[in-house]
Amino acid sequence: MIDLEATCSDVLRADADIIDRTEARVWITMPAEPAFPAILVRRVGGLGSGSFQGHMFTDAADIDLHCYGGSRVEALSLAHSAVRALHAAVTVLTVKPFSMVRFPDPDVPQENGRHRERYIASVRAWGH
Repeated sequence: MIDLEATCSDVLRADADIIDRTEARVWITMPAEPAFPAILVRRVGGLGSGSFQGHMFTDAADIDLHCYGGSRVEALSLAHSAVRALHAAVTVLTVKPFSMVRFPDPDVPQENGRHRERYIASVRAWGH
């Protein structure tokens, strides 16, 4: 069975735009001392195997991409780039985006004491 969190993480780490922005800081679990900008990939739900758009899939997952930046613009731009990168990985994934919300993270303060800017982009991903 495909591990969709790991697959999404691998796709994001291989994307040149994401690497330029995050220096490959794409995580499945938040490190003890994180650096930013970064993306945290979290599975929040899913389905069993089946077919979608003519592809057989072994797993389907609802994935949240927590895109952290120093500003709203940086976090939002990173979220759009992450969704674009996953959508382009058609050989391993089929991705359907369904929401993107601004949700500053109070658990990860910035140097100025404000909550870390974060957009959460939610997608459903099917593994091929």
